[in-house]
Amino acid sequence: MDTVTRKAVIIGNAGMSDVEAVGGSQGITFQEKLGSGAVQTTTIAKDGSSVHSRHTLIGGKVTPSQYYGSCPYEHRSRDVENSVVAAIPVAIVGGVASHLEAFKEQDRVIKSWTEDTRIWKGLRCGSQFLGKDMTAYTNEFGLIDIGRAGCSDGKFLTRVDEIRDAMNQPAPALSENSYWAIYFPTMGIWLVFALIAFGVVNLLGLWFLAVRSATRWIKAEFQ
Repeated sequence: MDTVTRKAVIIGNAGMSDVEAVGGSQGITFQEKLGSGAVQTTTIAKDGSSVHSRHTLIGGKVTPSQYYGSCPYEHRSRDVENSVVAAIPVAIVGGVASHLEAFKEQDRVIKSWTEDTRIWKGLRCGSQFLGKDMTAYTNEFGLIDIGRAGCSDGKFLTRVDEIRDAMNQPAPALSENSYWAIYFPTMGIWLVFALIAFGVVNLLGLWFLAVRSATRWIKAEFQ
């Protein structure tokens, strides 16, 4: 039975034919209407117990028969459930990976901003020496060590033009949305992977059902 179209078929010695499915709260019944005017039914309860009633007309007379047994019964297809199960881990992995990538990028941005701010403050500090004799802090290449002059904890070599440029520049700005700017695009890619996994599992399920139906039909033809 196709749970999407709600169409069902029966496969037997004479081949495959359409049957009518009548579902209810306690089970389902399949009705096969024969050209002779008879109706054959198979009823399957939720617990798997079943009964097959054959109302065969031969020579204008009724030849009834009834068989009892059991068969597996599933109220709904599990293809969607399986595809969701496949997609959820991909989405979870994507969420974690996106968080780690965004956190890593945010950490890089903060470190870069910290270093830029340190340099900017050092150069701004060096502006107090403009127009003063800095020979004692200048090396043979003409670079001034404003770190030795008290503008940094360590060596800080710079030029006069760099100090002047820093005087005309505002403090470095820290990007406040660096985390989300990385998280959402990265997570979007993983969500695409999750949708692909969802679709692939469904396609595999349909392929399996098609192969199984074809196999049963072929076997029925040779019986």
